[in-house]
Amino acid sequence: MDNTGSFSQWLRQRRKALNLTQKELAQQAGCAEITLRKIEAGDLQPSAALVTSLARRLRVAEADLPGLTALARGVGGEFSTRSRLLPSQRPHNLPLPLTSLLGRSHDVAALRKRLLADAARLLTLVGPPGVGKTRLALAVAQEVRERFEDGAFFVRLASVSDPALVPSAIAQALGLELGGTSSPELQLRADLEGKHLLLVLDNFEQVVAAAPLVADLLRRSPWLHVLATSRQPLGLRGERRIPVQPLALPAAPSGVAHTLSAAQALHYSAVALFAERAKAAQFDFAVTDGNAAAVAEICRRLDGLPLAIELVAARAKLLSPVELLARLREPWLLSGGGLRDVPARQKTLRGAIGWSYDLLSPAERTLFQYLSVFAGGFTLEAAELLCSSALSPPLPVSFSPAEVLDGTALLLDKSLLQRDAGLDDARRYTMLETVREYGLERLGESGGEMKIRQRHAHCLVTLAEESAVRLRTQEQLAWIGRLNLEQDNVRAAISAALAHGWGDEALRLTSAMAYFWHIRGLEGEGRQWIRQALAAAEREPAWRHSVGYGRALLGYAVLLIWDAGIERRQALLAEALRIFQERRDGWGMAHAMQNLARLAFEQGDYAQARSLGQQSLELSQSIADPWSMSVSHRTLALVAYQQGNWTAWRRHLHAAAAEAEATGDRWLLGPAWQHLGLDVWHCEGATAGRPIIERSLAAYQAVGNQVMVAALSNKLGEVASDQGDYILAQASCLEALDILRVWRDDWESAWTLYCLGSITFRSGDLAAAHRWFAQCLEACRSHEHDAYRWLEGFVLAHRGRLALVEGKLTEAAGDLERSWRLLGGRPETQDLSLTALGLGELACQQEQWPQAIAYFRFSLAKLRQVGRAVNTPACCEGLAKAFTAQGQPAPAARLWGCAAGLRQRLGTPVPLVERAGHEKGQSTTSERLGQARFEALRTEGRRMTLGETADYLMAITREYQDVVPSLPWDAAD
Repeated sequence: MDNTGSFSQWLRQRRKALNLTQKELAQQAGCAEITLRKIEAGDLQPSAALVTSLARRLRVAEADLPGLTALARGVGGEFSTRSRLLPSQRPHNLPLPLTSLLGRSHDVAALRKRLLADAARLLTLVGPPGVGKTRLALAVAQEVRERFEDGAFFVRLASVSDPALVPSAIAQALGLELGGTSSPELQLRADLEGKHLLLVLDNFEQVVAAAPLVADLLRRSPWLHVLATSRQPLGLRGERRIPVQPLALPAAPSGVAHTLSAAQALHYSAVALFAERAKAAQFDFAVTDGNAAAVAEICRRLDGLPLAIELVAARAKLLSPVELLARLREPWLLSGGGLRDVPARQKTLRGAIGWSYDLLSPAERTLFQYLSVFAGGFTLEAAELLCSSALSPPLPVSFSPAEVLDGTALLLDKSLLQRDAGLDDARRYTMLETVREYGLERLGESGGEMKIRQRHAHCLVTLAEESAVRLRTQEQLAWIGRLNLEQDNVRAAISAALAHGWGDEALRLTSAMAYFWHIRGLEGEGRQWIRQALAAAEREPAWRHSVGYGRALLGYAVLLIWDAGIERRQALLAEALRIFQERRDGWGMAHAMQNLARLAFEQGDYAQARSLGQQSLELSQSIADPWSMSVSHRTLALVAYQQGNWTAWRRHLHAAAAEAEATGDRWLLGPAWQHLGLDVWHCEGATAGRPIIERSLAAYQAVGNQVMVAALSNKLGEVASDQGDYILAQASCLEALDILRVWRDDWESAWTLYCLGSITFRSGDLAAAHRWFAQCLEACRSHEHDAYRWLEGFVLAHRGRLALVEGKLTEAAGDLERSWRLLGGRPETQDLSLTALGLGELACQQEQWPQAIAYFRFSLAKLRQVGRAVNTPACCEGLAKAFTAQGQPAPAARLWGCAAGLRQRLGTPVPLVERAGHEKGQSTTSERLGQARFEALRTEGRRMTLGETADYLMAITREYQDVVPSLPWDAAD
């Protein structure tokens, strides 16, 4: 990228980071908006004076101004477009260390310098386990995070064993929701493109096969930096391998007797670390001249490995340094557990862990082994269930809740466990991965691994099955948070169940997790697990008739929504329904039928969709399940809409919303409020509809489904545009577009382009409207689905009206005629009202007044059929102009009043682009009628309700209903 391009990209991202529009920044900097647009597009090189003005508005430090100016002018300079902005709080998820980092200041400074250099975008900290790679990486990330405009993010890979899951792990750390048709790699790549961000990839050695992913992200994201920790290099071009050395140690004593003072010993970071951690364990511990030699020797024997030092120092409250040293000299420490092909430092670390383990009582050792089965941490309640006598198979040693509590406290105290704050500050406990690996080895040696893993799977089945119910209630958000924390445990439990042939557990666990995977956008991972569970069940005929198998089929069909054709999903649902009917499972039958109804709806078989939807509703009512009732009502509402049954549409719509509110499930509330809000907006106006649409948006935001957040941001943009709030409208739709660039949802992306075109047209920015409409039409014409033809019709109707504003009547006529052909003959014929409105405006400009009145009348008749208010004021205003031109100013004055009254009640002012023509039209009517008479009749019109207005319009235009007989409409009242 050249310098000018780099400056333009920096300018655009910095402006967005400060939440400024191009217009706002241009006004503040004293330049034209078009000038700023050209600079951001890389088409114009700014002057030095303009760079200075922009920099000050964008809060760039004065010291950076010369370099920024040089960059913008294309003459070099030392300013880095990826750094040196004024301090601000960058986004990050870096965990806050609870202890100081000793002996690494030089390493931190050196790494900071290398990381900020343009040529070093991939640094890998390489070293043995326990040397402190993670702690050092976090310290460096904290140091440099303010230099990365999009922040720094820490990705834990210790519990990820499958390289294919690395993209999901990175996305989870970034807060990026995955789903839709694109692979996680593509969505992650799209999210990172153009971002100036630091990724800290921790414990990469076990997923080193995913190194090409890192190379691809770095290649496609020129401002991305990666800091990895690994026991081995990633083996990529451009990788800077940084060996992490143990902490500094005092030299071993020579043959000549000498003494080591406390001051001399504490000069070395290994001893200083031991002293600090020992003091934390025993408040009055201190390195003295008397024990300095012993402490130094302990640190040497531990090779200066921070983890080993911390584990041994924690025993300072039990043993003096001399006693600790005596224990360290025992032969087992040097054996390395029989491993001969690992570095000496790893043997030492294993020895330190083993020594700490040997200090435990037999009961504590058993508990430690049991708890090592948890991946990614655990709660006290989970530990109590795992170790209790309530589960099967029976254990040689069980623990009561009190014993688990006491044992956990002891393991925590002895540094074999760590404590983290979980959801709502609930305590979670974790093991360092090297400690956990040691525990699993000891568990395997004890012969109890199979039993404890099966119990672990049972625990996760219990949790998942409870969550499957609670996720559909007011407790949904708390359970989403809880399952987010338990994903590593879920993966470990499913893996164990599949590996050991526990098919029932695999089916129950995966089917129970399906709803979570669906609402969180993790369909890809969910499909992978359920597919494997179903394949395992194929080998056991008895399982294929179980409810668990049926629910796994049902969950798989739901998760296949973006990944398979209708026939495949239909076969799965039909098989699931057969099993549920065989087992008389009412819940399963209702859900299978409801999903089959949606498939029929997608295929356009509305009779079948209505039949299945009604059966599903009746089953849901019989088992008193409001969740299922809401979903069935929503499906029936959509069928009614497509068939033009507006009474049924609204009845089912209100019922769906009421049942959804009864559940408290935000994922269910989102679409219920969405459809209801749109209907209220269209029929009662923006003022009434907007709060419901905002509630729907908030519901989707709460569960974190980004595609639906984008969809509702679009709807909010449309309704805000209707209210004349064009700044909010554009901001909402641009935010949606940013989301959809990552998710790559073609339909919603096309709709967003349409919304932006409509908004900019209403606001009077005709050039922008042309660009958005052109992009939308291009997107529509690249797809064959009928929905895109419908959207194309809408776009052409708007573009035709845009051409009318520009006085291009031939172009307008062509667009409006094509729109009419695309929208005509559809069940939802009210959509033709917009095209008819445009045709009426075209006829007005051609001074074909009877035809204009006929078109406006038709538009109003279609809106009247469905009780919609949208576009009614515009039709009144068009008719007022036509009647005035026809020499009938009296009804025209009433019509101006009708339009004004409706706009006030609906909360939809005259669009900015139409205001000049609107004022001119009223002025003409007033002149022909006289001011006093005009105001009196206008006041009469303002008092009319929507229904009265519609009746009045039909009455005064009755003679024009057959003026244009060639058009395919039914203009009867």
